[in-house]
Amino acid sequence: MKTQSQFNRPWPLGLGLLTITITLALAANSVSAGKPPKPPPEPESGYRLVNLVGPAGGQSVAWRINDAGWVVGQAPQPDLYGPWCAFVVIPEDTDSDGEPDLWARDDNGDGLPDCWFIDENDDGVNDLAIPLLPLGRDTRSFASAINANGLIAGRSGDDACLWDVDPMGVVSGFSLGRVNGYATGANDVNDDAQVVGAAAARIGKVKPPNKFAAWLSENGTAITLADRVVDWGPFDSRNTNSRAWGINNRGMIVGDMEWHAYIAIPVP
Repeated sequence: MKTQSQFNRPWPLGLGLLTITITLALAANSVSAGKPPKPPPEPESGYRLVNLVGPAGGQSVAWRINDAGWVVGQAPQPDLYGPWCAFVVIPEDTDSDGEPDLWARDDNGDGLPDCWFIDENDDGVNDLAIPLLPLGRDTRSFASAINANGLIAGRSGDDACLWDVDPMGVVSGFSLGRVNGYATGANDVNDDAQVVGAAAARIGKVKPPNKFAAWLSENGTAITLADRVVDWGPFDSRNTNSRAWGINNRGMIVGDMEWHAYIAIPVP
């Protein structure tokens, strides 16, 4: 006949056997704790990181890359063009066919291509990084997007702008100006050179500008997205705070409006 204490025990072990079990478990833990941990296995495939602009740890950012491997971003250039300057990195064209070679020479002999970073003079700066200079009297520039044709969208000072870079690295830039006279930035460009972005805006009589206005540019003319909307859906057309962040090759625009995500679909 079992006693009440036996029914209350969570294990059917005697005290001596329980003591032996705990002792063995503690001994096993102490032995395993003394062994160095095994390093994680090397992955069979993965990613290799390449510094794009300057010495590792320096301030810089890369925003976009197209299918040809062209990368755009910005890095500080205090001695040249102001606090920030846009750049594009074009992989090396080893066979001079006008197209970058994604698998190029191996400068350091590690068996891997170094096509995005080449430093011939050992100054720690990427020789393949081409500065996208501010336009006019502006002192800073920012690059946000690049399309398949090498057309780059961004901002010079407070003006939206585009830079065109040919495969030889020759840069030409032109301004899209300001939408409604306020600071304007370009956020994306598709392969048909349609550009979208956001501009500061003033709703009502409040000064200074207290909102954003999404805009788009076709054939070099920038207009607010609101001027092209024919169906507002659930959004209020009278007091709209909006930004456009992306556009695809079908002309579909995405962004946020009154802090809600939207997609603008072209209609005939």
